[in-house]
Amino acid sequence: MNPIRRILPLILLTPLALVACLDAGPRRVRKEPDVLIGRVARVGDGDTLDLEGPGRPRLRVRLQGIDAPELAQDHGREAKAALEALALGREVQVRTGRKDAHNRHLGVVLLNGRDLNQALVAAGHAWHNARFASELPKETTRRYADAQTEARAQRRGLWRVPHPEAPWDWRKRNPRR
Repeated sequence: MNPIRRILPLILLTPLALVACLDAGPRRVRKEPDVLIGRVARVGDGDTLDLEGPGRPRLRVRLQGIDAPELAQDHGREAKAALEALALGREVQVRTGRKDAHNRHLGVVLLNGRDLNQALVAAGHAWHNARFASELPKETTRRYADAQTEARAQRRGLWRVPHPEAPWDWRKRNPRR
């Protein structure tokens, strides 16, 4: 048999197989988060901190899945003070998977295994931000939602007032100039 006739089917079928693979469409794969380790050098507000580590510049970290009041908003200074009390000067781990539009690492901050994002929500210093729930594991999202329900029921922190203004609503009314 002619050698060209033997390989001709392979030559013809290979492009079809490649097209079939490409046509399967994109698959959403949840990437394992990167873990950053460092000392909290600065707290910007109730959901943002700066992390220092050996041999690298400071990294800005936005606590993922929560939203604390802005500094100029009611309870904003208290939220910042709460994050400072929990983390400032301490070594933490940050599980991060991506950066936001402001080039901040989005992440879950852990201190000795304790989820500080959840701790802030549980103490009434931040809202669970359901709009970004799909970015976190379902179990984490559920824990944050449960922590907020409990904080609200116990009237902790910002929940001491009957109808605290959510930060996303406050930002709409007070756009940065």
